[in-house]
Amino acid sequence: KITNAIYLIILFKIGFSGLSFYYFISKNSEFNFSTLIFSTAYALMTYNIVYQTNIMWLDGIVLLPLVLLGIENIINKKSGTLYVISLFFAVFSCYYIGYMICIFSIIYMAYQLILNTDNFKFSSMISSIKSIGKYIFFSLIAGGLAAFVWIPSLKSLSGGKASFDLSSMNFSPD
Repeated sequence: KITNAIYLIILFKIGFSGLSFYYFISKNSEFNFSTLIFSTAYALMTYNIVYQTNIMWLDGIVLLPLVLLGIENIINKKSGTLYVISLFFAVFSCYYIGYMICIFSIIYMAYQLILNTDNFKFSSMISSIKSIGKYIFFSLIAGGLAAFVWIPSLKSLSGGKASFDLSSMNFSPD
């Protein structure tokens, strides 16, 4: 039945959100029981339960920990491939949730830079500026890859309610 298939898709997406969060936590700390508890709590958070019927919105929850891990890779002078791929898929799967992930990634990048920067060391400030440059570069790449999704949507939305004009209305009884 189609309902069982939809339930299975929802189950997999919620399970993969817990798995991706577990992967994110395991890269930042060693395994203990709390990593399993937090990843399960992430998978079963209220947002997932409430919006489980909006299947495409769950993709952003699966990809968010990978985007954050990609940001940490950029700051730690590793490859930005994980960030580009995960941000691209977040915007590609649902640009509404994708742009919210983009906004959150800016906040997370600032948070990580504040944590990793020594306040009065010149070399630390130069490293932060380089990380910001890489972050902007990789974000533009991900946005450019997803442009075939958001540019037509932007064009469609600009011709909708936003362009309504009363002069086009004809009130004559003809």
